[in-house]
Amino acid sequence: QGAQDSAGTFSVNQVVALHFDGAADIPVDATAYGNQLSGFDAMMSPASLIAGGASFVGSGAMVLADSPSLRLIPDKGFTLAMWIKPAGVQNDVLLMQRSEGGNVIELAIDQSALYAKANMNGEIVETPRTAPLTLDSWQHVAMTLNSNTLSVYVNGLEVASIPLATAEMGGEIFIGAAADGTRAFSGEMDELGIHNVQVEPVTL
Repeated sequence: QGAQDSAGTFSVNQVVALHFDGAADIPVDATAYGNQLSGFDAMMSPASLIAGGASFVGSGAMVLADSPSLRLIPDKGFTLAMWIKPAGVQNDVLLMQRSEGGNVIELAIDQSALYAKANMNGEIVETPRTAPLTLDSWQHVAMTLNSNTLSVYVNGLEVASIPLATAEMGGEIFIGAAADGTRAFSGEMDELGIHNVQVEPVTL
């Protein structure tokens, strides 16, 4: 069993846990890594899926500062997971975007479909935009990467997977919009977690 945070809740591989519980004006990482937000343009919502949540109104992003614990190491993998409640049809909006140099990874919604996209060393790949979401309802979504695969999940089930020659990368992590504020998500979000290994979302 891996080391855990001071509350004895998280494995050593979970490097971000945002509960949006309203204990602070800006969400605080509950893991021992203490990964901090460098920007928060969403609103805290006191009544969400589990206690408080974050509400996005189609403008601005939440930004996780870069840190060594968040680095994507292909042989270890990477997992992003969250609960979302999209507010109606979404016009190619971002749940997450990360870039460093020319490498980019994204988890996005187009209309009512979840998809992931990556540009790794000039190779651009994208999962089919066919993974259905239920608009105006809560569901669990996730994206995983390892050294050779990019996958997306809805409610713990893999809905798309494509080959990807994953590159090592870091960089700030933008949640809910692009770095320039475009492609902004509208809806609610709760229980955002990041692991610096590949985790099957059904186990989260």
